[in-house]
Formats: sequence, C-alpha cells, structure tokens
Amino acid sequence: MPLDHSWLQPLQRTQRSLAMGVHRLDPCEVLARDTWGIAADHLTRRWFPRSVELAIGELIRECYLHTLWWYPILQQRCYGTYRPTWYRGTLLTWFRRSASMATQQWFYAHYRIEPEATFEAAVAHARALPGAGDPEWVEESLRFLVDLAATGSLKSRIAQYLLETLAFLDRDRAFEASLGYRARPSERRTLRAAKRGTASYLRYGRDIHVLCDGHRAAHGEEGAIWTDLREASVPVLDYVIRALSGDEKGAWRLAVELQSSVLAEARAGIKAIVRGPQKVQFRLQQLRRFLYAFEATHRYAPGARHQFIELSKYAASQSKRHLKAQLGSGTDSTIPRIRVTNTLIIPSPNPFLEPAPLEVWERWFSPRR
Repeated sequence: MPLDHSWLQPLQRTQRSLAMGVHRLDPCEVLARDTWGIAADHLTRRWFPRSVELAIGELIRECYLHTLWWYPILQQRCYGTYRPTWYRGTLLTWFRRSASMATQQWFYAHYRIEPEATFEAAVAHARALPGAGDPEWVEESLRFLVDLAATGSLKSRIAQYLLETLAFLDRDRAFEASLGYRARPSERRTLRAAKRGTASYLRYGRDIHVLCDGHRAAHGEEGAIWTDLREASVPVLDYVIRALSGDEKGAWRLAVELQSSVLAEARAGIKAIVRGPQKVQFRLQQLRRFLYAFEATHRYAPGARHQFIELSKYAASQSKRHLKAQLGSGTDSTIPRIRVTNTLIIPSPNPFLEPAPLEVWERWFSPRR
C-alpha cells in the first residue's frame, strides 16, 4: 500500500462528483479502480485490523467498496437523517442547538418505526437518488448489504445504517411536508411571529426525534405525545436530556447527562480491569485506555461534568487500592482525569465536496459512531 496515500486525492474527486449528482458514473467501473481497492483495504486495516487476514476480511473490504460509493450520495440527499459523517457529538449538538432560548423548541416527541427496513423500500428509494447508478447494480449492492446486515456484530453496523437510511426516506419526506423542518431562519422568524410554530426533525436509524415550540405542539401531529423538557427529562441513547433554568431572568438551557445505567457499567468495567488476573502493568494500560475511550465517547454531554468527576475519583481509588501497591517505586502510575467539553460540533453540509486529510476522511467510515 502506498505510504504517500496518493490514492486519496483521485478517490475524493470521484466522491465529490457523486455528491454533486450531476455526473453519470458507472459504479462497476468506479469500484474496479485501483484507487478504490486501495481505499477499501486501508479502511479495513484501520477499523478491522484483526480481520484483515481472515475470510471475513473480504466481506468487510467489499462492504467498504459499496460504502465509498453510497456515503457521498446519502450525505447530500438524505435530509433530516443522521448523516454518514456525524457521530455522537454531532447528535448531541443537534439537540442543544434545536432546543434553546432562540428557538423556544422545548417540546419533544419520539417515534419508533416498528417495521424493520425492507430491501424493497431501500431499492425503490435508492434508485430515485441522483447519481446512484445503474438500477440493476443498485439492487445487487443493496442485496449484498442486506445479507451483511443480517450477520450482526460490528461488521454489520455500516450495512445496517445504509439500509435504514434508504428504506425510510419516505418517512422523512412525510414529516417534512407536515412539519416544514427545513425552513430557513428567515422563514422560521415569520412562522414564530404568525404563531404557527417551528420544528426540528432528526431520524437516527429507526428512531425519530422531533423538537418544536408551543405553537407547533398545540397544533401539530394528531396523537403525538409531547414532553415539555422544562418539566420532565427524556432518555436518548445513553443520555438523559432536560431543560434547566440557569438564572433569575428565566433563561433556559438544555442539559445532557449520562444515564445511571451507563455509569454503573463504567464502574463495573473499571472494577473488572483493576481486579483482573493479568500483570499489573497490563491492567494499568487497560484502565488508561478504558478511561480515554469513555471520554471520547461521552465528552460532548456537558451536563455530565459532575458524573465524570465522580467516575474519575472512583477510578483513582480503585487504582490506588489494587494497582499502585504492586507497582515498583518510580513507576508512572497516573491515570487520566476524564473531562467533558461544552464545544458544539457544527457539521458541514457535505464534507465530501471538499478535500479532507486522511485522518479526518477515514474517521467518517468508522463503524463505531
């Protein structure tokens, strides 16, 4: 594999053409290019290093070939969905920006799409996307992804994401017609002034999240169950989301904390590491990696600051009790103090339209998002 990564630039040019949707590219010819094969090999080694030499490595490589084709198209065309380049920090930022004093969208509703994603719906919607390719190839590609998604485990996550994004596009369009969630800021100001209300919409797999203001909640979807975040909290993924009054002027802000079950699992994980049968140096490294991974996953929940502090103290006490006494004098026994961040992740509408460094580009294809 070239060490200079010379394959990345021509591949990104093709992905830009796919995102634009104005060029009729042949997917069979594109996926057979050397640059795409090298890219699929690179992503397989980056995210599935233990599977490279196994038979399953060929399936993962094939999945990445299809993913390299579909991601730029979905990023550009699937409005209201969890985009291919998003991750948890982006999702939590969406909540924090959509529910604020500026929007007054404190009412929340959750919908779960009960029927699972079907192959027929995914094919029908995919064929209608600009630049998707030959209809017969689209069907073959999605048939492969359906089979891979059915296998479960980490290798199936990207395939499952692609299928669910495509299969439920009609739901996104139906909500757009009823909520008008793609209204521009100037249009939103007009809607608020006319007391017609505004709404924000996001679909993450089969879960639909809707935030709206009081006017929209009062005259919105019939049968919808709205939760006022200023009065009650709601669970979303591993988090508890609610609105808190921050000052005497009546200003509210959205708070995102960790669910108690997540903290309990983290404590159990720390205890299992420090009390394990491995050598003490290995357990210390394991503990450090565990804390770094926990911080990377959950640090965009600023309301969890006190929970992070307590977990750091617990990890320090467990390390002192079970590890430090076994370490030799002069050995570095420090462990990281995990922290949250108040940073907002403002996503680019479609980063595939611009060149990106390898470290950034490869992160978009991580199965752990």
